[in-house]
Amino acid sequence: MVDLKVAAKQLLELEGVVAGFVSAEGGGAVGEVVAERTGGSVWVQKHVGRIRYEDIRIARGAEMAPTFYDWIRSTLGGKPLRKSGAVIAVDYEGKELKRLQFFNALISEVVLPELKTSKAPARILVRLAPETTRWLEGGRPVVGTHKSWTSSKPLLASNFQIQIVGLDCAGVNKIAPLAIKTGAGESSIEAGNLTITMRENGSKSFRDWHENFVVRGNSTPDNEKSGSIQLLFP
Repeated sequence: MVDLKVAAKQLLELEGVVAGFVSAEGGGAVGEVVAERTGGSVWVQKHVGRIRYEDIRIARGAEMAPTFYDWIRSTLGGKPLRKSGAVIAVDYEGKELKRLQFFNALISEVVLPELKTSKAPARILVRLAPETTRWLEGGRPVVGTHKSWTSSKPLLASNFQIQIVGLDCAGVNKIAPLAIKTGAGESSIEAGNLTITMRENGSKSFRDWHENFVVRGNSTPDNEKSGSIQLLFP
């Protein structure tokens, strides 16, 4: 969405306030091509139909303003909010090069990062579904980043903790990315399947649950498990 050859960084702005540095793409206006035959010609004629706006895909670690996480929390809590803002491309001196403004966007998907023994940063993916977008040229300094929510230490994929009621999770060493689709304002939220990898010598409680729940068919709601995944700061 932004030419990274000329943009040193990208910033997310929500309702006029900078929410943090991001990596973003998408958000363009796309004219859908309509093909039809007219008259007696054998050639198919094409013209532009309705305009749609691409989703904006944002990737970022934990160093974002609380307003960003409040938006995610409200959406996953079943109370979607529409927000307007911009993705701003800036140079190394903090001068705005260009911005993609978006209007009345909803969060349509949140993807939690893959967690494993690695020094790689953990990056949360958020997909925004805007009603409309437009490009504007820059030319002014960007201010608004705040030290209270920026961190010199990135959130690492290896710094996590998983807890599942009644199961020993000490041997879990990998959790696959977990996608949560919100339907962009629809009255349903769907989480993907949780896929985990663990050491064999720490898997007995999981194997026992699998034997009872899957093999023996005791898959009633009272035999389902709840839990949590926590991303920990260094």
